[in-house]
Amino acid sequence: MKNSIEGAFDNARDEILAQSMQQDAERSLRQTPEAVTQLEADLTSGFWFRVDEGLEIERFGLKGKERSKVSKLAVGDQSPYQPETYDVNNGVIAVITKSGKVFVTPFTKERLQLVETAYKPGSIPVVFSNGEVPADERLRQQWEDLETVARAEQIKEKIIAAQKI
Repeated sequence: MKNSIEGAFDNARDEILAQSMQQDAERSLRQTPEAVTQLEADLTSGFWFRVDEGLEIERFGLKGKERSKVSKLAVGDQSPYQPETYDVNNGVIAVITKSGKVFVTPFTKERLQLVETAYKPGSIPVVFSNGEVPADERLRQQWEDLETVARAEQIKEKIIAAQKI
């Protein structure tokens, strides 16, 4: 016979599992082919940054400026990275398309809602979410421009939310 602590643990675990399954079911109901088509169009709209293998990135660490390259992201059955998935980290959204291409964009509620209706959550390396930037000056400017636009969208979202109060 289980003691009360083990029973409480089992009940809590079962409740969390049931909530997770319900959230997955609700998410699946929201996912539509139309949303996938809309997201794929949005990925080429200029509001997303395509992360290609070999992209040189840099970040400032304890030893100063550190450079590295984005490695190939294996996608498929034998990989932890699956197509049509997304992840969010530190204000950056990353997606892996059906064809295995990786895109990132600064967080906005609107883009996250679009991603959530098209793809499933996954565990994806989210480039640029820990202070990295493209090493190439032109690409860095492109990323910084995306951040500026996203900040403006975030401010607009906050103003609209405040007006509803």
